[in-house]
Amino acid sequence: MANSFIRALLGGVTAIACVGSAAAGTGNLVIYNWSDYLDPAVIEAFEAETGIKVTYDTYDSNAILETKVLAGGSGYDIIVPSSNGAARLIEAGMLRKIDKEKIPNLEHVWPKISRMIETFDPGNEYLVPYNWWTFGVAYNTDMLNERLGPDFPKSWDLLLDPKISSTLAACNILIVDSPVDVLGAALIDLGLDPNTTDKGEISAAGEHVGAVRENIAQISADGVVAALSNGDACLGLTWSGDAYWAAEGAKEAGNGVKLDFFIPQEGTLLDLDCFAILNEAKNVDEAHAFLNFLMQPSVAAQNANFIRYGSANLTAQSGIERELLDNPAVYPTDKTFERLTTPVVQDRKTERFYTRTWSKVRTGQ
Repeated sequence: MANSFIRALLGGVTAIACVGSAAAGTGNLVIYNWSDYLDPAVIEAFEAETGIKVTYDTYDSNAILETKVLAGGSGYDIIVPSSNGAARLIEAGMLRKIDKEKIPNLEHVWPKISRMIETFDPGNEYLVPYNWWTFGVAYNTDMLNERLGPDFPKSWDLLLDPKISSTLAACNILIVDSPVDVLGAALIDLGLDPNTTDKGEISAAGEHVGAVRENIAQISADGVVAALSNGDACLGLTWSGDAYWAAEGAKEAGNGVKLDFFIPQEGTLLDLDCFAILNEAKNVDEAHAFLNFLMQPSVAAQNANFIRYGSANLTAQSGIERELLDNPAVYPTDKTFERLTTPVVQDRKTERFYTRTWSKVRTGQ
């Protein structure tokens, strides 16, 4: 998952969690999750219902998660990797197969999402779907209308066409520090497979972004949301959930900044986060009870309303706010879904080449 906007800045208040049918019991459970990626009230409700004590730690990148897990002895039971990270952990033998009989609420998983997960977890044996998002363009409506007019293209051209991005450079363009997403976007813009392993095509994508590097004010792991929200940037390549929180931050600040987000017409990447149980987990029954609790439609809806990402729980949609369900950036239309690609895990050699290519882009070489 992308780094989400710091909810403390928004003064967010969590809702009362819906109590469901998790298996009762006693014991402990240790969870490692993304920051701001689960309603704290849900954990409180789970503890009250089951008597299981939850220890909850957070991280802000897949790299941190994988480093800690692959080293062994992490002490965690449940983790929440994104698709590529999950695939690597499955290959490394770090994850335990899910006992589906202990999670009857898996029946609520959206089939469309489970099919996407099949690309890196055949049979959905190791992962319980959580949330998904798209990668796209967040923008300041007033700034872009002023510089490009109201009919500017809903396209990757806003960044990757040197003529257009040079027009926007003065109001600051920011992109997230994510080679999979940004190089994937460049590959899509070039009409190529965003999951390509061809070095020539990957290099071409790097050159495509590199050609507009001087127009990019910052490549940042976590600064895009704040810059957009504060009116310090007019364009940001980021994830749909973070774009939402940038807009909410501006509303809360009352600073007059109006932000929007679109999925480029050429297509983009859709990525997912899933729950997984580590092979070294000490509290396996408790982990299954927690995952079953989370898959209750009412609880899944509560988390979706809190996080503002797309939920992998189809039944939960009846409890998700219309503002989210009707937002095509969060829940794309069927037609848009046809233009979305799920990233796949690359072999180590290809992955290193992506990393080296991205390093050249970042440094402007």
